[in-house]
Amino acid sequence: MMSFSLCQRWYSHKTFLQCFEATKPILDFIQRSLVLLYQSAIEPILRMLLIFSRKNRQAETCLRWVKETSGAYLNLEWVMFIREFIRSPRTIGAIYPSSGKLARCMAEEVIVNENDLVVELGAGTGRVTEALLRRGLPPDRLIVVERSHELAATLRKRFPLVDVIEGDAADLLLLLRGYNVDDIQYVVSGLPFRTLLPSAADAITKQVVQLMNDNARFIQFTYSLHNRQPGCFADFRLIRSLIVWPNIPPACVNVFIKGD
Repeated sequence: MMSFSLCQRWYSHKTFLQCFEATKPILDFIQRSLVLLYQSAIEPILRMLLIFSRKNRQAETCLRWVKETSGAYLNLEWVMFIREFIRSPRTIGAIYPSSGKLARCMAEEVIVNENDLVVELGAGTGRVTEALLRRGLPPDRLIVVERSHELAATLRKRFPLVDVIEGDAADLLLLLRGYNVDDIQYVVSGLPFRTLLPSAADAITKQVVQLMNDNARFIQFTYSLHNRQPGCFADFRLIRSLIVWPNIPPACVNVFIKGD
């Protein structure tokens, strides 16, 4: 009875995913229509409102968030995230991309030095990747590790000068073979450690520790807003924490160093 139930759930999941994939042409048409509407009407109105709201900091912040969020909808990043979530909910951990504010907060923790390497784990659609590059990080000093084939392909198209490695972060040392890992100063992660299998989470964090020197930083965001870290973070010491409210849902950026 249990095996039949599992098979039934697997079939239902597979059928739902196939139906979801079949809607892609319709979603592409909707996207093109929305982009036209946005460019011809909505964006000029938002731009005008932003000009008039500069004296009101709260109104300006709200309008910028609306502009960023509407842009994410038009790019259909949320559709890609839902599709990846359906395929592997444990490893995606979210059904909506990180906000621009969250990406910038993570990028601001990186002090750009042309001699340092930055490794990003679980880049998704590239929100944090983009923020790191806008901060001034040279593309050839950024290595992105992404498990999803579709997301990795999207990242390569968006950031052709960045090294995008398609692979599981649980094999991190193997994936980074051939790179000068002694130059790694920051590991920036969007991996959902709280939903990963404990064995996978432990494997990833142990390899991150091996890559870090005494001055290196591990920057991780989580949807848990308290400072109680999962067991796989036992080898790290939390030095800074910041809650980012303009995100769906609100998130917390934690900065770690190697534990004593």
